[in-house]
Amino acid sequence: MSYLLAVLMIVIICVAQWFFTSRALRSPSRFIGWVSGGYAAKIGLLALGLYVPRALGIDVRIGAIRHDAQADDERRRTERH
Repeated sequence: MSYLLAVLMIVIICVAQWFFTSRALRSPSRFIGWVSGGYAAKIGLLALGLYVPRALGIDVRIGAIRHDAQADDERRRTERH
């Protein structure tokens, strides 16, 4: 489930980036506002993507934990040789 959530968050962030960038380019007089608002919105989306699933009991750390475990395995293999 957390991998699906990760893919979903990537898609949402990409769509948000496209939305805010396209609005900024259409309106040169409000460019700074759209870009600034876009950064704030993407940070908010990331926070929601981490805290809401966590509140619902979904483990949002699995990707990082797996990566760390793989890195540890690689270190152990290289230390033996």
